[in-house]
Amino acid sequence: GAMARRLALGLALACVVLQADWPSGVAVAGAAADGQITQVTARLARAGDGTAPGKEWSLGSQGRFEEAVALTHTSELTVEVEVQPKEFVAAQKLFVLTHSERGKLSAAKFAGSQKEGKIVFKVTSAEIKQQVGTLGGDFDAELVIADASMANPWKNDLGKISVQHTPKQNGDAAADPPLLYHEIPESPRPDFGHIMREPEKRPPRITSMAFTMATFCPLGLLILRLSSLGVNFKRMTGGIFVDAVLFHSSVASILGLLVYYWLALPLLKMLPIFGALSAAASLFGFRLLSGLANKDKKA
Repeated sequence: GAMARRLALGLALACVVLQADWPSGVAVAGAAADGQITQVTARLARAGDGTAPGKEWSLGSQGRFEEAVALTHTSELTVEVEVQPKEFVAAQKLFVLTHSERGKLSAAKFAGSQKEGKIVFKVTSAEIKQQVGTLGGDFDAELVIADASMANPWKNDLGKISVQHTPKQNGDAAADPPLLYHEIPESPRPDFGHIMREPEKRPPRITSMAFTMATFCPLGLLILRLSSLGVNFKRMTGGIFVDAVLFHSSVASILGLLVYYWLALPLLKMLPIFGALSAAASLFGFRLLSGLANKDKKA
């Protein structure tokens, strides 16, 4: 009985607590408090010596540097962000430096540490070098504070920070690292005009035809001088005459095919015809020579 009454009383109190309209600013135990950024301050001092005097800026909650902050290899930039309430702990705390020319592909990110309502970021050129190499020049600085309890992430553009790395032994500034493949800007290649070579001068057409006809003169002379060269047409009688005509016709066809190929016929179309005519010329030549040999034996 007593245990049941205590359990009922506890349930009633829990319902009252859950239904109560708590005033703003009071957090119920176990609930996350919404964080508010109240002040941003920056301090530039000698690296490794936090107590040394330096230059300070009070930027409010959305302020930015009026001119680029020079961050050299001997200095350290400390940025403090004050949040309310002090119990609020942000899940994401980033200080992002994006190179002004190369963009987001060349960016350095720094995580902040939070203690007693302050988020602290420490930035040096040595840490920038570990992320983007000796890339110097102007960087765009941005603060990002985000948490699941916040309706929207808090961002603040702080302006420009000019980074100068450790110079070379001869005093020259450290060279920027070469562009990576994905950092090379893509743009259409410039057009270029191809200049065709002027055609060489050729002789008149009548001259070319005259030389072409001159090349056939030896063939005509050969035909006219066949009888005086000892060619005996009297033996080409009967079946031998037919074989002789077929043999010489196939040889003439091969010569004509070569001329046609030289003028217009493609090679792949010429080769099958050339093979057939060559086989025919071989067959008819063998029959002709066999006929002449048999005729000599009978004589």
